[in-house]
Amino acid sequence: MWPGLLDALTGVGYALLALFVGEFLGPAGRAGFDALNYHVPTIVRFADQMPRPDLSDYLSATTPGYHLLMAVCGFTGATSIGAAAIGVVLLQVTFTGLFGRISKYRVFLESRGDAQATDPSVGLSWLCRLCITAPLLASVYVFTSSAWSLPDNLAWAGVVAVLVTAIHFRQSAVVYVFAAVFLALLVFVRQIHLWAAAPLVVAAWMSAGIQSGLPVRLNQSHEAGWTWRDLLFTQLDRRIKRAAMAVLCTLPAFALVGFFVHLWGGLTPPTFQGQYPVDMSKPPLLRLINAPAAPAFVLALFGVFGSFFAAWWGPAAIRGLKHSRGRVVLIAGAVFGLLAAVIPATTYSMAEGRWSGLWNIAAKLPTVGHTSLLIAACSILGGVIVAAMMLGMRVNQAAVLLTSIAGFAAAQMASFQLWQRYNEPFVLIVLILCCGPLLSTQDVTEPARPLSAKWWWRLRIAGPLVLALLLGAVTVNELRKATPQPVLNLEPGTERTKEFLRTGKIEEK
Repeated sequence: MWPGLLDALTGVGYALLALFVGEFLGPAGRAGFDALNYHVPTIVRFADQMPRPDLSDYLSATTPGYHLLMAVCGFTGATSIGAAAIGVVLLQVTFTGLFGRISKYRVFLESRGDAQATDPSVGLSWLCRLCITAPLLASVYVFTSSAWSLPDNLAWAGVVAVLVTAIHFRQSAVVYVFAAVFLALLVFVRQIHLWAAAPLVVAAWMSAGIQSGLPVRLNQSHEAGWTWRDLLFTQLDRRIKRAAMAVLCTLPAFALVGFFVHLWGGLTPPTFQGQYPVDMSKPPLLRLINAPAAPAFVLALFGVFGSFFAAWWGPAAIRGLKHSRGRVVLIAGAVFGLLAAVIPATTYSMAEGRWSGLWNIAAKLPTVGHTSLLIAACSILGGVIVAAMMLGMRVNQAAVLLTSIAGFAAAQMASFQLWQRYNEPFVLIVLILCCGPLLSTQDVTEPARPLSAKWWWRLRIAGPLVLALLLGAVTVNELRKATPQPVLNLEPGTERTKEFLRTGKIEEK
């Protein structure tokens, strides 16, 4: 009862804070501008057109799920209870996705008679979840989407739901139904998240290969003679059947995106297609690669934010160095991070969409040719951190983690704007959700660490908490600088609106 009550109080407090900030500042800053001039007019338009809203063109580059929900519920203001409530939904699904594992881990320790089971910090359910998830809540891109009517948080809540389903995948009809529903709802809010179909299929494929004799995680000793083929291709008939079921579950999401592509004549509503021009001179597949630096940037964010989670993945990295396969995985992560950063251009460029956040810092530091040294260093570190997390998780969960990051990065490569606000919440979500699997696969048979369990838990909590304080300071600073935004009275489909989207300038007659 108490953890659930504390969850509810935390969510209500977060919602009230976001509502207060939104009402106090009014439509201010980037988030306020987008809500005032794009999303609220779309919500109002749909509300006026009910029960048959015109989805063929409107003032948002995303699928209309968020706007229809707000229109049906009657939340038509830049600051609304609906936006804050969705922030609470994101908080709750992240709590649920992270936690449970810690409680089960405690039961496991008690069953083994391990001394660490007496450590009271293991049972601090609510406190652990709050501290670990705090960076996501403190992120300026999450908080402002709760303070103003933006679709971002609803989409991130869908991403969490899909990733939790994949990470903790179980062979069950209910799981397949949930996977289909979560993915369809996710792409109904933001079409670019169609990448989330891949980890669901991989989760189903890997779930059939978990059997006695194979390692629980990649870090486990390989003296038994297992091979990579054993991990990926044993029980092939069962794998194919489960993966086929998962593919069937993704078809509604693909059909939904296909419907909107047909309706719009492109990947976005017509009003925004001039803002995202496609170079028809490129080969068909290359037309979707508009931000080749996306993998490096995603890994760079893992390098920056993942450093604060070192107490979670650090033990897995140390254990990995003791085995040849572990060393191979860690080196492969570092090499991929390096190649991702040096092959494409990774310098600051507003014209090519590489600006805001970490890009702004990279602009002030040295470069070598078209490579930012900051992005390269952080990308290498990010590759090592991702590899270490994979080593510390169960093999099926490691496959889901790798597929999720690869799928998300591939989706971002299709984007024309490699902004931090499109990437930061995803990286934080993955780091948070991986804490549970990293803990549940901890090898309690290994010698005790030099640090006591109590101090080890303090380090695990302190890292994310420090990151949350830093991100909170960034959020406060951004809110402090936010100024009231004008109403541009944009209309979908007009040349005036299209010109503003292309140039950022608007001419008043």
